[in-house]
Amino acid sequence: MSVQTARSSIPKPPDNPGWTDIGLWIVSGSDLFSLIAAIAAGLGFAASVFQLFGPKPYSEARGKADRVHQNKSFSALDDRVQQRFDGIEDQLKQIAEQFARNEAVSDASARAFVATVEQLAASPDEADIVIAEQAVGGHPIAAAEALLAEVNVGKIRDARRAKQAARLLAPYALGRAMEAYQTAVELDPSDVWAWIELGRLRANYEGLVAARTCFEIAVQQAVDERDRGVLHNEFGNILLIEGALGEARSEFEAALAIAERLASQEPSNAEWQRDLSVSYDRLGDVEVAAGNLSAARDRFAPGLAIRERLASQEPGNAGWQHDLSVSYDRLGDVEVAAGNLSAARDRFSSGLAIRERLASQEPGNADWQRDLWGANGKLGQLAEAEGDTASALNHYRAAERVMATLAVRWPDHPGFARDLATVQRSIAGLQPPASF
Repeated sequence: MSVQTARSSIPKPPDNPGWTDIGLWIVSGSDLFSLIAAIAAGLGFAASVFQLFGPKPYSEARGKADRVHQNKSFSALDDRVQQRFDGIEDQLKQIAEQFARNEAVSDASARAFVATVEQLAASPDEADIVIAEQAVGGHPIAAAEALLAEVNVGKIRDARRAKQAARLLAPYALGRAMEAYQTAVELDPSDVWAWIELGRLRANYEGLVAARTCFEIAVQQAVDERDRGVLHNEFGNILLIEGALGEARSEFEAALAIAERLASQEPSNAEWQRDLSVSYDRLGDVEVAAGNLSAARDRFAPGLAIRERLASQEPGNAGWQHDLSVSYDRLGDVEVAAGNLSAARDRFSSGLAIRERLASQEPGNADWQRDLWGANGKLGQLAEAEGDTASALNHYRAAERVMATLAVRWPDHPGFARDLATVQRSIAGLQPPASF
């Protein structure tokens, strides 16, 4: 049956039909077989149209044609790459001839130049090919700078890693930490803080001369005003230890001027406020060393006020809490020197309370644990001065327990062994002599 014959037996479809109307129209045909035949014929017609205009199967002939097209594309790409390489080679030959006529260029240098350009030109890395083109295109210095920039990026990253490693090592293995810092400054000599931190470790481990050398190099690299302020304090610390109080005071006053300027520019910057408190403390230390206790108290007081404010603003900031305990200790030392032992005890006790809290919050923090040794040692000495042997022994033994634990955990730390020996001598001095 043809499509025309089948179609003539189907009733006329309704106008504007819904789905129900379409269904009734389909089943209303008088000849069901004619309807089925018409549908089949329609499907056959659609299939014929699809075959005519639809996508063709991926034939072998088509695959061959595609491969030919791809090969032509790759060949064109290879031609372009070869043209670039040939262009580099042509320019390189001219340069080699120029080298040969230039007595200032040795044969070895000329050969090395040519070999390097060829190596870069043959690289699969586009950046290398561009550098080769620069080298032969009249810009060899720019080409070399591009290569050095890649080296410097790698070196700076490695230096940063070495400094990070040193910071992790410093609380536990000073020797290895110094080696890591040394690696960092060799890779990136411009890193001011790597020099500062290395100098601080060397001050404790190798002496003041080695520390001063690090700080002098850091000064040459420092461009940031805050960094220069920190270095004034570092030099002041060395001079204070050496007893050069006038020079130390000058360094600390220079640091104070920078800290005041920065703190006034940005009062909400907590770090700059802290720097200001550090400068007050350093000048107070100079006055204590000079025996000017009233002047020392005047220097320490504003530093304490700053630290109390920072600690109250961020109660969870362990660093601010620790700084506050240091201020209490410094003022306590002033009161001891002035003979005000009761006031000194109040200051030391306030510092100890903070340090006990920090040590309990971070039992694995060696610095917080060691601070307990210092705080108990001060209260022990104060009790001993007052003739309270029992209280002195209690504080000394608390300090001994802390240092004994630290000395076992980090046997290569020279400070821990020294601190343990110090408190043990204090305990022995209060023990009654043995009877034989």
